[in-house]
Amino acid sequence: MDDCLKFLLEAAHLGLDCILAIATVCLAIYTYKLVTATQALFKETKAAAEKQLGVTTWLDFVKRFDSPQMDKARSKLATDISQKLPTIDEELPEFYEELGICYTQHCIDRKLAHSAFSYDAQHWWELVKPYVETMRKEKGEEFYCEWEAMLIAMRKQFPNDPVVTPEMAVKYLKAELGPSILDTLH
Repeated sequence: MDDCLKFLLEAAHLGLDCILAIATVCLAIYTYKLVTATQALFKETKAAAEKQLGVTTWLDFVKRFDSPQMDKARSKLATDISQKLPTIDEELPEFYEELGICYTQHCIDRKLAHSAFSYDAQHWWELVKPYVETMRKEKGEEFYCEWEAMLIAMRKQFPNDPVVTPEMAVKYLKAELGPSILDTLH
């Protein structure tokens, strides 16, 4: 009888060990599923936060670009360039430099930034490039590198954009200056 009881106790322990092993395997499987679900949620949350940051940053730049202050800066820069002054107003180039920083650091939605700013940024770059090159030579420092890097990145991402020629830039400058009384005398 002792042998029978001993056998039943060992069988009960073996059964409990099997149940514990199965429960441990189930717990490991559910823990793995929880970890993968948490990682997926983290990735989704991160992507949503990046998208929100990108759109919010884009909206802030659009608001700045469309402000009366920036209208004056564009007008001032256009006047400086058309008069071939030795130095130019730097408010608009600084705007594009800041935009370039956000663009190259992926802090702005790139498609929206391209859609809203590439046309103007490319034309203004063509117009201010001689001033930038002069500043770089005279001071031995890099000026407006982020703006230039943004345009290079846009060119790679959107290769079908037309390349702005000096002639196109001159037309753009005339449009920025607005109609002249001399234009009506033809």
